[in-house]
Amino acid sequence: MVSGVRPGIRRLLEMLECAPASIGLLTGPELRWSYANQSLVASSGRTNIAELLGKTVRESLPEVEGQGYFEMLDEVYRTGKPFNGAEQKIVIGKGSGPVTRYVNFVCQPLQGDAGQTDSILIHSVDVTDQVLSRRAVEQNDDRFRLAQAAARMGIFEWDPSADTRILSEELHDIFGTRPQDLNSAAQWILGVHGDDRQKVESRMRQAAETGELEVDFRYNHPSRGTRWLYSRGRRLGDVPALFGVVLDITDRKEAEEILRQKEEDFRQLAESMPHLVWMAKPEGAVFWCNRRWYEYSGLTPEYVEKSGWKIIFDPDTFPEVRARWNEAIATKMTFEMVFRLRGADGVYRPFLSRAVPLRDAAGNVTRWLGTNTEIDSEMRVRKELEENQLRLRDALVASQRLAAIVESSDDAIISKDLNGIVTSWNSAAMNLFGYSSEEMIGRSILTIIPPQLQSEEPIILESIRTGKKIEHHETERMRKDGTLVKVSLTISPVRDPEGRVIGASKIARDVTERVRLQEAIMQSEKLVATGRMAAAIAHEINNPLEAVTNLAYLLATDPSLNASAKKYAELLLSEIDRISHVAKQSLGFFRDTSKPGEFDVCELIAGVIEINQRLLDRKHIELTPEFSAGCTVFGSAAELRQVFSNLLSNAMDAVGEGARIRIRVRSNKAGIRRILIADNGHGIPAHVRARLFQPFATSKGSSGNGLGLWVSHGIVRKHGGNIRVKTSTAEGRSGTVFVVNLPGVQGLVGTRLAALGRGRDFSGSASGLVPGTTTA
Repeated sequence: MVSGVRPGIRRLLEMLECAPASIGLLTGPELRWSYANQSLVASSGRTNIAELLGKTVRESLPEVEGQGYFEMLDEVYRTGKPFNGAEQKIVIGKGSGPVTRYVNFVCQPLQGDAGQTDSILIHSVDVTDQVLSRRAVEQNDDRFRLAQAAARMGIFEWDPSADTRILSEELHDIFGTRPQDLNSAAQWILGVHGDDRQKVESRMRQAAETGELEVDFRYNHPSRGTRWLYSRGRRLGDVPALFGVVLDITDRKEAEEILRQKEEDFRQLAESMPHLVWMAKPEGAVFWCNRRWYEYSGLTPEYVEKSGWKIIFDPDTFPEVRARWNEAIATKMTFEMVFRLRGADGVYRPFLSRAVPLRDAAGNVTRWLGTNTEIDSEMRVRKELEENQLRLRDALVASQRLAAIVESSDDAIISKDLNGIVTSWNSAAMNLFGYSSEEMIGRSILTIIPPQLQSEEPIILESIRTGKKIEHHETERMRKDGTLVKVSLTISPVRDPEGRVIGASKIARDVTERVRLQEAIMQSEKLVATGRMAAAIAHEINNPLEAVTNLAYLLATDPSLNASAKKYAELLLSEIDRISHVAKQSLGFFRDTSKPGEFDVCELIAGVIEINQRLLDRKHIELTPEFSAGCTVFGSAAELRQVFSNLLSNAMDAVGEGARIRIRVRSNKAGIRRILIADNGHGIPAHVRARLFQPFATSKGSSGNGLGLWVSHGIVRKHGGNIRVKTSTAEGRSGTVFVVNLPGVQGLVGTRLAALGRGRDFSGSASGLVPGTTTA
């Protein structure tokens, strides 16, 4: 029904009655419903259109109050501007109670004859299923990544053809080797348990041919004793190397052995009982019976495997037994029934048969445990049944408790009521957060939540009250000493016997190391990719650049050129020279075959200034060098030239035309060469200053790669020196000073010995540019 609108609009709205979307019309400044199709009535939780028509939107949908929709409609009516919403959350409905929905909708203002807004057309489509499905997929992806990162593992790269290996730091820890030891990547094979070494070597030979490796073995760790390790790897594409992981599975092996022993204890217990004991799969198929079954029935395992147990059931009651058993499987409820079974002597005797479903931590049935007890002497059998059921239950509880300890012994387990008050606090929680159980029980959980995150707690409690479980929520919590720790939270509602939610159980896992490892891996990957790209580009342009340089030189010296053309030719030579310098710098990151030795660092810096003189002149930069006597140092001149080229280049980039750069070299009494490079440029911003010597930290925006200072810092440290920086961005007083301290030639012996002690190599190779890896 449509009322209170012009005839043309009325006919249009009547045509929309059969539309699959929810469509309605609000008229007047009070926003009263003048039209609503059946889809809108149903999606709002109303039973008939009379609950909407003629009423204001606030009167008809009171549960929407406070969600911002009424204010939005008032704004649309007032301004005449439409509103589009995508996947908007709305809590709406009555009857069984409001529900949360997600909708795409349009609120379109309609104008009257006077040009003023007199109504709003609402068109909405329910997209709840799509939103929930997408979120479920995202949540499953997060679970997979968390499960993949949760296990402690080592990573390797093995090239069988070149017999080279690269082991991660974690893998060195697992093997008990050290990256700096000679041939450390191959030493692990000596630690393989003697009984497993032949198997490991055989699998490795097969892997070299097939590109697939999978093996578990015992390993004699130098300090941890015998450990169980599992290794798996494969060759990717045409790359000759195998990439893989090594996991320490000692805990799992020990747990499997304990569980196997428990299972064996249970079977021995069941075999010693006078009852007929059996186990079935979740779908009801019997897969194990104790010896007493065969003794009583006279059947053999071979016969049972082929024909089953049907022959010993009383034919008159077997259909009812099968129906009751199928019902128990379908409902996952305890099966209990009295029926007769035929013995080996042909006599049918009454048995009380009872089967209970055994469940995992999630409540899923994993198997059925059943007993059949002869009830000729009911009181005696009942007593024995109760005693044996207690023993079986104790064995099951012990097994489940052991599994729970193995699964969660390292996690903090906390319980709280619906007001957020802590009711239980295990020892792992004390280790993680620093508070004892006496300090925390009875206090608010907000004690360990940082102030900026305390708004999460009401949302969590509200979700728990509705019976929802929160899984793998990554956030931060605060220790007793005030430090923050990254944790993954799984929070489940706790119910009373009547099923009412009375509190929450929380499992907190410290994921700080996993997050750090992910960041380190990402950083390493970025460094490798950037370095390879830079080296490849520099190498590819170097040869054609040399030819272009020669041609430009011939052009510049051609006597037929006029003065203007000669000027342009000289400018071309200058630019080609600058490009060549950049290419040599890029190749310098990865290739430097020069041998270390004594050299004059003042002459080296003078050469760097000479290379950049044209750019200095072009930008009218005043550069003042101040060199003193005693400039000799020991090391790689090519590498240190890279350092001072980077620092001078950064200084030139930081200043404008007509600015000043100062370079000074001094020596102190200890023989330390102190090289100062200062500019009066714009200074280094605070957000870059904090990460100045880390890779990819730059204040140049898209024009900088953020690698120069990181590479320079590593070179100076390798030479036994250090870099200091002082900077200011204050207007009128801005500028930056870099100070490089290098040992003089009198410190040569100490520097070389220290370098050898730290495993350094002055040959200038690319080894060690990527943290966390060692090349054999």
